[in-house]
Amino acid sequence: CDTLNETNSVAEVTSPPFKAYPNPVQDHLYIDNPLQTTCQAVVFNAMGQEVEGFVLQPGGLTVSTTSWPTGIYQLVLESHSRILEKINLVKLE
Repeated sequence: CDTLNETNSVAEVTSPPFKAYPNPVQDHLYIDNPLQTTCQAVVFNAMGQEVEGFVLQPGGLTVSTTSWPTGIYQLVLESHSRILEKINLVKLE
């Protein structure tokens, strides 16, 4: 059979990986945004409380973490109310 059955083809769409470094972080966190559009970034502490939120422009952003207490955090990157990626972070003194 030389026909192509299109019902078996699956188009997988993946977003490029975001990077947040250094991890563990001390004073400044660098977040790379590989997308061509802006997205929302929200940092939560280990108790699920929002610590900081900001707009992440294409290319990336540097965030000061000097006001964050030592601990474990989660960086959530969103676009159009859709979670693109979650990155776990550790803040050192």
